[in-house]
Amino acid sequence: MSEQLTANQARQRLYEILRREESFDDKAKTALEVGTDYLAVDLAYLIRVDPTADRWTAMIRTERAATAEPTHDLDHSTIPCQRAIEEETQVAVTDMQTTDQASDQALASVDINCYLSTPLILNEEPRGTVCFAATEPREAFTETETRFAEFLTRLLERELDRKRVETDLTRQSTLTGVLDRVLRHNLRNEMSVIRGFTTELTEQTDDTSYAETIIDHVDDLIALSETARKLETIIASDAERTATDITDVVTRVAEAVDTEYPSASITVSGDTEIIAAVRPA
Repeated sequence: MSEQLTANQARQRLYEILRREESFDDKAKTALEVGTDYLAVDLAYLIRVDPTADRWTAMIRTERAATAEPTHDLDHSTIPCQRAIEEETQVAVTDMQTTDQASDQALASVDINCYLSTPLILNEEPRGTVCFAATEPREAFTETETRFAEFLTRLLERELDRKRVETDLTRQSTLTGVLDRVLRHNLRNEMSVIRGFTTELTEQTDDTSYAETIIDHVDDLIALSETARKLETIIASDAERTATDITDVVTRVAEAVDTEYPSASITVSGDTEIIAAVRPA
């Protein structure tokens, strides 16, 4: 039998669990185990809902070690979830024998006689529930207990949302990288072809001004493609950042540009020293 936790102890354990470098499933299962101990119930479920397909999937399930082998059907675990989703609020039933809900009476037939179910919200839509259940009736859940169940659910929501954002960013970054390489590669190849044919044309005509203009623009595009490749290499580099005086860097660049374009008027203004952590490139 696990120790009975206080609300503060249970909350602290949840914080510690969610900070671990583990998969979401492992974190969620351990968090649900903390919930079953604190609420002194037998079972806990994390169920994901796909409203468009009317599909209910039990993602995570946990039971207290002292609980006997389960005799209930997993499909019945969706019943309290359906109520919580339909009513869009936390639903608690502590004695199935006293409820007039036919669905709750069905739960009693599979040895679930009380439950506390909290909707799990993602993107402002109910996408699942966190449900705690027991095989025996019990006294009403206290306000502290219902708040704890909601707190646990909100933590899992945040973790799921964080995972979704990370996945989206990785997918976007990968897609952007692929598109960038493909477009840059194709651009360079096509521009090289255009340059080759244009060079051929200059040898077949007396007026080469148009051809030379085309070649100049093509060379600019090829150079731009090469600059993009170098920038990608710099950004992807794992080189350590070092403290650098940005003012000094900008001043040196301005002096180099001033030397290359003596007719231009270039000035640098700002603090005498601005230190930032940058890559060597």
